[in-house]
Amino acid sequence: PTNGELNLEFHLNDPVVQVNVRVYNMQGSLIQSSSSRYLSQGMQLIPLDLSEISANQMLFIVVSAGKFHETVKVVKQ
Repeated sequence: PTNGELNLEFHLNDPVVQVNVRVYNMQGSLIQSSSSRYLSQGMQLIPLDLSEISANQMLFIVVSAGKFHETVKVVKQ
């Protein structure tokens, strides 16, 4: 669970890739998207501010970077 701010930590295998972070609600609607950025190979930490999103709901955070795709389920309190 989060009250608003969290850090996404992941490892990239590719030398330089474009990273996109999108946040969806339970209905599948896109409710937040970060601007694309290019990151290099290795461990990455992206801060994410969810404080503007209304509380008491399940969110799906999708991180896409080249061949890397991960979906994280988070409860916004």
